[in-house]
Amino acid sequence: MDNGNIIFEKKYRRLTPEDYEQMSEDADNEVLSYKRPDSATFYKNLLENTVRVIIPERIENSGFFIAMAKEAAERNEHDIVITEYEDRYIAEFRINCDSTFFGLKDLIEYADDLSLGCDQNIIVLDV
Repeated sequence: MDNGNIIFEKKYRRLTPEDYEQMSEDADNEVLSYKRPDSATFYKNLLENTVRVIIPERIENSGFFIAMAKEAAERNEHDIVITEYEDRYIAEFRINCDSTFFGLKDLIEYADDLSLGCDQNIIVLDV
């Protein structure tokens, strides 16, 4: 039987148990030396390093979302503020805690984000 000729071979360094132990110690030291930024710095970094991607289909459906939000506010007699931004619309409802909200489920299906401000009786939908 022909054994064949090796035409290429390259061997890489294999990690030893000591290597893994050193990597673990280095990771522990990195975690322990991490300085958590204060909330203002965190928020600033979040704003500066966030990119919102506009999805044309979502913009096309925004008119339907706005109409549904207006209808839900009128039907439930909730105060509403709809704000247009460059890349999104926000519908903010002010409600009484003991009131009902017919149509909320339908609105949530079209929303990209939902925030509840329970202390202020606010529901914010972002599309």
